Amino acid sequence: MRTRTVVIVDQGAWGIMKPGEYDEGMRQLEETLCALRMNPRTGKEEPAATVRRVPNLNALKEGSTPDVVIFRTRGMLDAARAYKREHPGVNVIVFTGLIPDGEVLLVSKGWALSSEAVRSIVLD
Repeated sequence: MRTRTVVIVDQGAWGIMKPGEYDEGMRQLEETLCALRMNPRTGKEEPAATVRRVPNLNALKEGSTPDVVIFRTRGMLDAARAYKREHPGVNVIVFTGLIPDGEVLLVSKGWALSSEAVRSIVLD
């Protein structure tokens, strides 16, 4: 189990969330990603990920290629898709408060176990 490199792109317009809410959500995400976890091979605790936050997509292109890129708003969906085409080996994630209409939704069975998640995905 190796430490993954994650980049959060802090660019994009605000929709249903306010700027401070985005910042708090990304801070919590960063904290979760950097939390220590047990490496079964070594028996030692190590960070799950190293996280770098960049102000925009141009800054992302300046560093080495990460394992995961997270865009914090659906307003960056086109940029996320373009980045994925350029870097097919990178996991690209877009966080959104609104599920796009007309898109096929892929949902992990493990994520949809809570009634709140099911309601949000299926009924809202």
